[in-house]
Amino acid sequence: MMLKYLHEAALAGLVIPEGADKSAEREILRRRRKVEAQLSLARRAILMLKSLHADVSALRVDDGDGFQGTGDCEYGHEGVGVTLEWPNLAILIDETKVILDEVAASDVPKVWFVFHGDCSQAFRCEADDREEAMEICAEAHPGSKIHVAVPASASGELVMYGYGEEMVHCPLCGSRTEFGELPRDGWQVHVCRCNHSFIAVPDEETEVVS
Repeated sequence: MMLKYLHEAALAGLVIPEGADKSAEREILRRRRKVEAQLSLARRAILMLKSLHADVSALRVDDGDGFQGTGDCEYGHEGVGVTLEWPNLAILIDETKVILDEVAASDVPKVWFVFHGDCSQAFRCEADDREEAMEICAEAHPGSKIHVAVPASASGELVMYGYGEEMVHCPLCGSRTEFGELPRDGWQVHVCRCNHSFIAVPDEETEVVS
């Protein structure tokens, strides 16, 4: 999706204008071909990066600085064990994982659920951040009080966490959270110091609201 947006933006700026002469048309077509070639190269690079990360990670011992595998020597020995400490390679693999995670995250639309009014229904929208999601909801439901926006799950669904007598902990980092009450009886909005926010409801009301 990240490359798709860049691709679309680049091609949108390389449209052949009406009445363009042959020279201008050739130049635009040449640039379009270059964009297509660079897109293909970027996709190949990401694919190779994924493969490299998977192969090297398979040799890594307990996510540490050590790597272990087998090799052959030219004197007829087979399956020779190879163990080495390679801190720099470990750092590079960790950084590669960060980049690949960011690429994967960029391909996923940021979906939010905004609770407003009496919270009988959550407003679903795509937005870059919590503030924008609340603004979109306010535009769609003028006059309705906006309470909070919480991020959707990876599959784009609203997940609410049940609680009993104990206060709910953050499902991401496990920290105790600060919370406020929502208009619906027993419903709480939790905000964690890790910046994750979520809705907690009494155990018997943990159905997903859409």
